[in-house]
Amino acid sequence: MKRIAPAAAVLIALPPGTALAHSSLEGIGSFPNGLLHPALEPAHALCLVACGLLAAHQPARAMPRLFLAAVISLAIGLLLAAFDIQAWDALIGIWGGTFVLGALVAATADRPYPGVALLIGVACLSLGLDSQIGDAPIVERLVFAFGVWMGAALIIVNLALACRRVDSRPLVRIGFRVLGSWIAAAAAMMLAFSLKTSGV
Repeated sequence: MKRIAPAAAVLIALPPGTALAHSSLEGIGSFPNGLLHPALEPAHALCLVACGLLAAHQPARAMPRLFLAAVISLAIGLLLAAFDIQAWDALIGIWGGTFVLGALVAATADRPYPGVALLIGVACLSLGLDSQIGDAPIVERLVFAFGVWMGAALIIVNLALACRRVDSRPLVRIGFRVLGSWIAAAAAMMLAFSLKTSGV
């Protein structure tokens, strides 16, 4: 332990590297970068967790419709982003959608809500609009967008199905509601910050 402490102190003292927008990883290619992007971007990851949690607590017959709304909206947003078409401030849409989705999970985890497909669709559309790799050729942008689409869809579907399996336990339901309240609180703070910085 005594040998590790000086090495750790040196590593902490080193200057930070270049910060890359949207947690982009150099040298791994557009598709793997896009695939990892939803998990590495905090705003996107939180939004996808909120989508998955709320989808898990809807009736089983509604889940295919919710998944379809998510993947179609996400694809539309990603295509708009790839061609530099901005419909609105995507980050405000992400934080607003995450706040509403988290608040619904926190309010009651086992009650079906009307309009959930629309809410998930708007959040995923905003997420797609916010997923860009900057000045890159259009083919590279589209490959990146396809990776983001795959990664985000995998997160939502797998999280929703996994949560649904353990949802019957009372303590787990309480945990989901607590997690929903944390997500809503974090999203509310970031939404207020985004609104202030955007001058709205």
